[in-house]
Amino acid sequence: MNEAELIKGKNRLSIFEQLKKSKTLVKMHISKKDFDRLTIITDVLFHHTPPLFRIDYPEGFREAIAGIGIWQIEFEFTGKNNIQYAFTTVGGEIFNDGIWIRFPDTIKRIQRRKYFRIKPSSGTKIYFKMDNIDYEFIVSDISLGGSLGLVAVIGQEDHKKIKLSVGDILINIILISPSEDKYIRVSVSKASVIRIEKSSQKAAFRYAIHFIEMNKNEEKVLTELIYQSQREFLRERIPINDIE
Repeated sequence: MNEAELIKGKNRLSIFEQLKKSKTLVKMHISKKDFDRLTIITDVLFHHTPPLFRIDYPEGFREAIAGIGIWQIEFEFTGKNNIQYAFTTVGGEIFNDGIWIRFPDTIKRIQRRKYFRIKPSSGTKIYFKMDNIDYEFIVSDISLGGSLGLVAVIGQEDHKKIKLSVGDILINIILISPSEDKYIRVSVSKASVIRIEKSSQKAAFRYAIHFIEMNKNEEKVLTELIYQSQREFLRERIPINDIE
């Protein structure tokens, strides 16, 4: 069972200051809405009454909170040593310089390791073969622990040709991702299908793949790919001068 430590009082400030300084990506979810986005903490007013923090404006936020009287937003992020943190806030306002949100009363530090996931460069794909069928996996997010995305049979558009099930073991899969001036290639010796979910695309499903075996060198390459994806995300959302 995962144990959660509650962080209260002024100890919350050091966490938010670190998030601001390091520009750590924070996942936000508006309660009772289908709205999940990545953002960053851009400012902290701890001695304000009430204490506030500011986040970078996520695309579609204004539309998502339309009609909501008091916002309730859930946040998650991964800190040092891959420790997961989570907190929920109530209340906030939109200003020209960003979105100001009330400090949470407590922050949960969850004593479990969780891989950080991020959307990779457009065109990132995984290729593998199973039962003499060649598959192409269009990656929507990636982490050191696995990936999520749409699957197609190479050379065929008929989704009925896909024969993947939860628990299937995939051998010798290849991940290829375009970078600024080259393609990054990662080999995963063994993986498994751990989840299948309906996609918003007609007659399509998303498949979650867990990486089981990968040598250390390949893991280093995958780590660099994830860091590169994070840098690209920050360049798109924030002026370059602000992140250098």
